[in-house]
Amino acid sequence: MLRPVAMVALLTASVASAHPMSRVDYSMRAAIQFDGDHLEAVVVMEVPFDVVAADLRAGMEAARSATEPSHQAQQVLDAYSHKVWDQMGQGLRVRVDGQVVPGTWGPKDNRLNGKGAVTGGFFLYMVEFKPSAPLKLDQDVDVVIENWGLADKPMVYSAMVVAGRGWKVTMDSSRVALPNAPYNVDDPRFWTRDLSLRRLEARFVSTP
Repeated sequence: MLRPVAMVALLTASVASAHPMSRVDYSMRAAIQFDGDHLEAVVVMEVPFDVVAADLRAGMEAARSATEPSHQAQQVLDAYSHKVWDQMGQGLRVRVDGQVVPGTWGPKDNRLNGKGAVTGGFFLYMVEFKPSAPLKLDQDVDVVIENWGLADKPMVYSAMVVAGRGWKVTMDSSRVALPNAPYNVDDPRFWTRDLSLRRLEARFVSTP
């Protein structure tokens, strides 16, 4: 069974590698993993380093004159990360078997979340969905991540769907735009400007 931490590792690779498209493009990739007793919905966004640096410039300059410059600078960076996570979450929704699932999107607990690298060219942000109540699921489950946020940004998209042991994927909408091959975040073939990836749908069916 591929646990959530492994799924995020597949999605993120490393900050230094980043998505293999233009460095002026944002990226957004969604992932759905289901293994019967656990549903994992994660969205990862990369923001160009220069965009974040420009947004942070005034706050970082003010931090230099603070009593504790490093502490103040970290507060500026943390506040910015929370702003981005909130923006991402406001544009996301999860449906299961056609019904909107009540819940919240919040930052994923991962050491790379909110971090950036000049060499990679991006800051990385990850959010995950947490339902308000336990989901009642049967042996045939349809899951959708809908994403309409940050539509004004130059964006490339990717997506992946993972089934745990005892389950198989019988429908993966990303296959229309992406290769029918093992997912590779560093392969340019797995990146596209196709807006269809703003809606990722997967159907999971239990296997004997």
